[in-house]
Amino acid sequence: MSDRTVRALLDESGEWDAVKWWRLEQRAFAREPFVHASIATLGPQEARRPETRVTLGSFLKSLAILLSIALPTLAAGMMIQWATRGQSPWDMPLGYAGPILAFAFVVSLFGAFESLRRRRASAWGSLIVIAIVNIVPAAIVLIIGLTAAAPYLEGTGYWLAVAAAHIALHVFLLARGPIPRGGPRNEVENVDQALTEVPETRREEARAERDAAIRELVARGSISPDEAERASAAPLGKLGMTMAPEAMSPRAKAALAGVGHLS
Repeated sequence: MSDRTVRALLDESGEWDAVKWWRLEQRAFAREPFVHASIATLGPQEARRPETRVTLGSFLKSLAILLSIALPTLAAGMMIQWATRGQSPWDMPLGYAGPILAFAFVVSLFGAFESLRRRRASAWGSLIVIAIVNIVPAAIVLIIGLTAAAPYLEGTGYWLAVAAAHIALHVFLLARGPIPRGGPRNEVENVDQALTEVPETRREEARAERDAAIRELVARGSISPDEAERASAAPLGKLGMTMAPEAMSPRAKAALAGVGHLS
């Protein structure tokens, strides 16, 4: 992804449009994935493609998150299949379903700690979906383990405690809600929060790169001097909102209109 730079964006053919206004600041923060992601969430769908370098760490983190969502369903499926096909004591799968669920629990627990360290507002819809895909499968594993599989646990019963802990964790996260106490209340404030987590020197480097691009754009006639003045005066992280507000996501528009939270 070596072409995902401000320089490459300036060299792209075509007119300077709303999507490019949003991409400019994202690319200025390409080395700050949390700021980049917060800005991208506010903008148009066309500007949300990955603009940052994929590293082994980011790939493994994304893979772990995907697995943590899919694996609880797999664990529940194993228990349901066993319970409905004859309940043989010789192939009771809790010894396999338990570790699978434990992996999802560890990833969820890490995510919970990460959310305390990097506070972000989220949407109720996303929170509810995540809770459902984790609580329901874990509850199935726990219920079958305590009923049909109870006579056959033979030293694997402690995995039921993992299922119970997984349920408790996601019930807690659901009860806590999508708005962190004392933290951002919407996607716009998520950008401000992400910027506070970046060293000042890095913020100034991004601002300098953004402003240099603006000067080049006006020098070659891609934008007017008035547009350049407005763009240079835009608060850091708010360039797209300042220059192309019509391209903002609906939830970001609602936040700016004073809704104050995510739906």
